[in-house]
Amino acid sequence: MNRRALWLGLLLVGCGGGEAARLAAPVDRPPVRVARASFGSFDGATGLAVDPRGTLYVADPARHLVISFSATGDSLTSIGGYGWEGRRFDRPTDLVADGLAVDVADFGNNRVERYDRRLNYLGSLSGASNANPTRTERTADDAFEKPLSVGLASQGDLYILDGEARHIVRFNPFSRERRVFGGIDAGAGRLEQPQQLAVGPDGLVYVSDVGRNGGRVVVFDPFGSYIRTIGDVVLRAPAGLGLDADGVLWVADPGLGAVVPFTAAGLPPADKAAFSLPVGDQPQDVTGYRGALYVLGRHRIYLY
Repeated sequence: MNRRALWLGLLLVGCGGGEAARLAAPVDRPPVRVARASFGSFDGATGLAVDPRGTLYVADPARHLVISFSATGDSLTSIGGYGWEGRRFDRPTDLVADGLAVDVADFGNNRVERYDRRLNYLGSLSGASNANPTRTERTADDAFEKPLSVGLASQGDLYILDGEARHIVRFNPFSRERRVFGGIDAGAGRLEQPQQLAVGPDGLVYVSDVGRNGGRVVVFDPFGSYIRTIGDVVLRAPAGLGLDADGVLWVADPGLGAVVPFTAAGLPPADKAAFSLPVGDQPQDVTGYRGALYVLGRHRIYLY
C-alpha cells in the first residue's frame, strides 16, 4: 500500500461521496477536527498523561513546569521552575501517571522524579552524570542518561527512553533488575532518533522514532524483543503516543500536523480517521480516557 492510498484510507473513513471527493485532493494534511473543548496555556508543551481518575498532567519544558488539570479542564496544580531541588525541573519532557504517583522525565537534570497524584514530591531516580551529584538519591546503576520519555507497566516496571544512548531501559524498582533494548544491536528494532514511548495495557512498548527515511512506531514486547514497525509509510516526525479505550494507537505527528490512528496490526481503523489541530498549533502528545481523546498541542489541550 503506497502513501497516498493509506492516507486516503485514513482520511475518508465515515465520509459520503461528496465529502470524499472534496478531501481526496489534499492528502498531505487531514482536515481540522473541531474539538469539544480546549484549555490550558503552554509555551511549548511536549508530554501529556492521564491517570485512572481522569486527572491530566502536562510537561512544559519551555517553562520547566508540570501542570495538572481535571478531566473537564479545570486547573489544579502547577509545580516547577528551573532548578534541581525537589519540585524543580530542567526541561521536563514527558510523564506517566497511574493514580498513585506521577513519574516525570526531568531531561536536563538527568533523572526521573516521582510525585504523588497531587504533585507532592516523593523521590528521584538518577541516571549517569547527574546534574546535582551531591544529592542523595536512588540510582539505576548508570542505566540512562538524558531521559526523554517514561512509561509504566501494570506490574510496576518503569520504562525510560534514554535520549543520549537512544535505547530503552526497563527498570524494576523492587528487584533493581534492569534490561536495555532498542539499541545498536537490536536489528530491525534499532532506534535512530527515538522521541517518546508508551506502554499498553498488554505490556507492549510503543516507541516513536524518526530516521533517515521518515518516521515510524517501533513495537516491542514487555521484555524488549522487536515485534513490528507501524506507520513507516505514512509518518514523518512522530512524537507522542497514546491508546484509547478501544485499543487504537494514536500518534501525534507534528511533521504531518496531524493525529493519526492505527490498529494493533498497523492498519487504519475502520471507524476512526486522522485529523489536524486548529491552524497555528501542532500535536505533540495524545491520550485516551473513557471514550474521550485528549490531544496536546504546543499551546493548549484539545478534547475530542
